[in-house]
Amino acid sequence: MRFFYPAGQFFCQFDGHHWTWYSDYQSRWNAAVPKLTKLLKERKILGFVTGDEAVDKGLSTDHWETIINTIRSTFPRGKAILYTNDYICGGDVSPASKCINHIPPALDWISSATYRTDQSSGFVDSIRDSYNDHIFPKLASHQKVGIIPQTEIARDICDDGCMAQLELQDAKEFMAWAKSDSRVALITPYLWNGGTGTGLQLMSHADDLKKYWQDYGRSTKHTGNGVLNGA
Repeated sequence: MRFFYPAGQFFCQFDGHHWTWYSDYQSRWNAAVPKLTKLLKERKILGFVTGDEAVDKGLSTDHWETIINTIRSTFPRGKAILYTNDYICGGDVSPASKCINHIPPALDWISSATYRTDQSSGFVDSIRDSYNDHIFPKLASHQKVGIIPQTEIARDICDDGCMAQLELQDAKEFMAWAKSDSRVALITPYLWNGGTGTGLQLMSHADDLKKYWQDYGRSTKHTGNGVLNGA
């Protein structure tokens, strides 16, 4: 089982409110390269994740692209997968919008997370429509997407048993989408466990949902086709 190494830490830091950009990011990155190269050679990592929703949290797109291009210049395509999860712009975009309107060609995979706010049907179809409208048109031919099924407690929507049933149906629809579209490179459920106390592992009356994702996780071992977020 391999993972994506969080590479954004060598470039900047987020304190929950503000970003600090390291002026010496290049030397920080250079110092980390031998270790990262070793992890790749040992097949312990698939590649690198630039950060989670960094632009949505206020990191400038210029700095975000600097992270991507710096990593790519060290590890050319084919040596490591470069992945990010963030908010992708859609419709009319103002200059101040905290979203990504242009996907750099150096990036390999990108995803955007949207979670349920109610019990309505057709939720996965709405995610797929959003990808078709806002993400796929921005991709180069070599780029692919990730999709992020929700797997967490959300008692503002309904109780654990009800939420587990909703998320199990969503999981099956996400999986069907992934199997039918070669542009989907990975599925990264959010989340199995976590400090927020809302992870699937802590959900009551969710044995079927847990088994579904456990079986999926086991099926991806040694293939690199799946990532369990928060595992």
